[in-house]
Amino acid sequence: MTVLSLTACSSDKDAEIILSGTTWENSNDNGKATLSFQKTTFALEGSYDYNKDGEFETIIQSEGTYEIENTTIHLTANGFNVDCQIDNNTIVFPETEYTNAIVFYRK
Repeated sequence: MTVLSLTACSSDKDAEIILSGTTWENSNDNGKATLSFQKTTFALEGSYDYNKDGEFETIIQSEGTYEIENTTIHLTANGFNVDCQIDNNTIVFPETEYTNAIVFYRK
């Protein structure tokens, strides 16, 4: 009698995205922002000087929760939701009516 056995070593965990403990940064000539993740929460901090007078016109400080679904990160903070895309070493915040897409890079 011949017995054929097939096994697989792969699992969904192999493709799981782990953000806890990671820090991401977006910087340009106007300033920079840092996005950091904990187990189920995130913190976003940034300072931008758009008119280059040495004073920050926009200061961002926000904390919230997140969930990951495939390559989409669902961020929720202060009653607002945003769906970002993650691809290896980048997280992309989508373009809105107020801003272009924002790319964060893993530190």
